[in-house]
Amino acid sequence: MSIRTSRTSEETYQAYASRPKRAGASSKHRGVSFRKQTQLWIAQVYWRGRRYFLGSFNTEREAALAYNIHAQRIIGELAVLNDLSPDDGARQEQRNQDLDDA
Repeated sequence: MSIRTSRTSEETYQAYASRPKRAGASSKHRGVSFRKQTQLWIAQVYWRGRRYFLGSFNTEREAALAYNIHAQRIIGELAVLNDLSPDDGARQEQRNQDLDDA
């Protein structure tokens, strides 16, 4: 006879949040997807069996930021957030701009 342990909702969330990115996903950010019908990015958070629709946004980055803000409010310290640091190209361009200004 095997002993079955049940996961807490926090453990279930951590397992879900750490899964590999789905091939063919429309967004590189967690909780963000693109809707062809409206040509807008949407953000949503799933927590404890509920879906929280956060809204529609013009850019993928705006939707990812909304996800981060609301995930922290809804999930708390367990929330796995999107990395919104600028990409290497933008950072290099900013460095060049800073050097030109100096």
